[in-house]
Amino acid sequence: MLSIVVPVYNSQDYLGECIDSLLAQTYTDLEIILVDDGSTDRSPAICDGYAAMDARVRVLHKANEGVQAAVADGVAMSTGEFLGFADSDDIVLPEMYERLMTLAERFGADCAVCGYKRYDQTKGAYIYPGHGLKEGLYEGDGIIKFAKNGVPRLEKDAEWLYLLRWNRIFRREKIVPATENCDRSMVFWEDAAVVLPATLACRRIYFTEERLYIYRVNASSITGGKFREKYLDAPWKHLAAVLPYSDILGEKEVYAWAFFNCRTLLRKIVNTRMPLKKKREYILRIMKDGRMRTVLEKIKGVRMTRGAAIWYHIIRCRAALLLIAAKALK
Repeated sequence: MLSIVVPVYNSQDYLGECIDSLLAQTYTDLEIILVDDGSTDRSPAICDGYAAMDARVRVLHKANEGVQAAVADGVAMSTGEFLGFADSDDIVLPEMYERLMTLAERFGADCAVCGYKRYDQTKGAYIYPGHGLKEGLYEGDGIIKFAKNGVPRLEKDAEWLYLLRWNRIFRREKIVPATENCDRSMVFWEDAAVVLPATLACRRIYFTEERLYIYRVNASSITGGKFREKYLDAPWKHLAAVLPYSDILGEKEVYAWAFFNCRTLLRKIVNTRMPLKKKREYILRIMKDGRMRTVLEKIKGVRMTRGAAIWYHIIRCRAALLLIAAKALK
């Protein structure tokens, strides 16, 4: 059986569409675990409504802790031999889980991964990200290659798949230890803290280029929506989670990943509506953080795009007002 864990938080506008796409799967031996993470909109009622209609749907209502805790609690509640994940505002194509389960069984894989496409809610258009991987079976040293491919890079034309949780399934014994040992307080970029150790624990991984998952990009993502002060710790929590794997991924690569995340967070601050004084305060807190100085030192000499190099020098010079004036160098 396959368990699909869906963390839910105030997603009433899209939640029904997501659950419908899971119930429409051609692979039917599954359970859908909806983890209501303290939602304050109609999401809890929507979850309960689906559970009443279909016995495959199970619901956990809990106090708000964040997506990482919701995922961990959902996994603890699951019973399937394999586990998959979906975000509550996304759409899963009908054949996705049948295809992944078939590949896992055919190749004896501990993990099966597919491509995806992004749907830009604002523009009403699909985006087809590159992935930099060849379709096929990865084992032995190929597992390390697969894991390394998930690390964002700063070079021109670099492509990576990201270490995402929702476009793959894992054999239970590979993913459960990772969810049990994760930092439950992570609020952004939390996928990798679970997916990276689970990936490295696998003996075989199969990747198909088929784009079977639709990731919805909207204002509630890291690059949009309201800003909360707790977000300032997000890049450092992520760095703490992946730094132990720097001997496998490469130290410069791990710190370049942290730089990538800091850049994304700074862009969010610039584009969020708040007083100029507060923007400058938050930006300088990141730029002056001793961990930021370490990141800049570690990635010195890394080949970067022109845009990334400009970011590097602005952060190094702590030019907060320049960053704000440039609208985060879009």
